[in-house]
Amino acid sequence: MIKGKNIIGKPVLSRADGEKLDSVKDIIIGKDHSRVIALLISEGGLFGKPTVVPIESVVSFGKDAVVITESQAAQRADQVPAVAQALAMDEKLGGKQVFSETGDAHGKLADIYFDEKTGDVLGVDVTGLGDGASSKSTAFLDIADIISFGADAVVISAAAISKLGSAAGAGDVEKVPGDAEGLGGPSPGRVDTADTPLPSAATTDAPSAVARLQDEGMAPMGGAPTAKVDGPAGTEPGT
Repeated sequence: MIKGKNIIGKPVLSRADGEKLDSVKDIIIGKDHSRVIALLISEGGLFGKPTVVPIESVVSFGKDAVVITESQAAQRADQVPAVAQALAMDEKLGGKQVFSETGDAHGKLADIYFDEKTGDVLGVDVTGLGDGASSKSTAFLDIADIISFGADAVVISAAAISKLGSAAGAGDVEKVPGDAEGLGGPSPGRVDTADTPLPSAATTDAPSAVARLQDEGMAPMGGAPTAKVDGPAGTEPGT
């Protein structure tokens, strides 16, 4: 199980020829929100197009790099139908408000966990729980706790509320089946949600590359040295 933001900023290497293509800028999630379908490795610039690597072309998510089959696996986003559909959604998951089916607000979505082989979304981190000093507590919810990922909110089951309440009361994080590196530990530490905007994704004539993981209110791991989400040591930002 891979934590989404732990791979953002990592270099992308071709297994076939050892070429370093770029670094992971963001994660593209399919329009039904159930699966990671591609990694965004270039925003495209003023006159270019965003470049992505379909999840099927990823060989491994390593500690220090993401390895793909070959350099040619990187494609223009508008040439991959599923990615093109996701781009048209113009939606970001990170920072989206979380509500229970009973109508109560319960923080915001901070990150996702997905299967490194299939790309299937397995769970999410919800942050901003509790009051006062504990308001940055984070809890893990299994995908079975999620009723829907909507355009305006994530709706969770009433049964999941107790998991969020436990995290808020403890002022810490919930345990998850495995950490981002698959070591079987707890979810990585609290997420820093400082109001540091991401660079605008609207740098091309294509739609913003979403449904994307990162929210405009959350700092990217591979960007400028601003407030950031905890990630792996040794990551080369923006390479």
